[in-house]
Amino acid sequence: MFDLGTSFLASVARDPNALAIVDGSVRLTYEEWYRRVSSVVAGFDALGLKPGELLLDFPVKTQMLGLDIPVQRRNDTIERLTSEGWPGTIDLPRLSDELYQSARWLRVFTCRRMTVPPEAVFAVIRENI
Repeated sequence: MFDLGTSFLASVARDPNALAIVDGSVRLTYEEWYRRVSSVVAGFDALGLKPGELLLDFPVKTQMLGLDIPVQRRNDTIERLTSEGWPGTIDLPRLSDELYQSARWLRVFTCRRMTVPPEAVFAVIRENI
């Protein structure tokens, strides 16, 4: 079975200066990425969260209304409603973007019931990412 964590650590050990992440202007080597991940883990550990107890969910997909469905119109014709919407009636790209902006929340899930102040989670992320 593939283990992402083991694979990541093997890459850090094999070639720490190799480029691991390229995202726009952000470029990180495996060593730099490992340092950041380790700092985040230490920050969450300080909040009382152990490895495997935390799931962060932050949606990055703006196309929340990815549609492709047949719709019967008033004149009895069948038309496809796609993510582009219908000119003059439904502007799905704009609606999708507005929903995304209003519904985009960082969600934190833990394996056991505990209180984790949202500000503390944000602080760990801001300080280490």
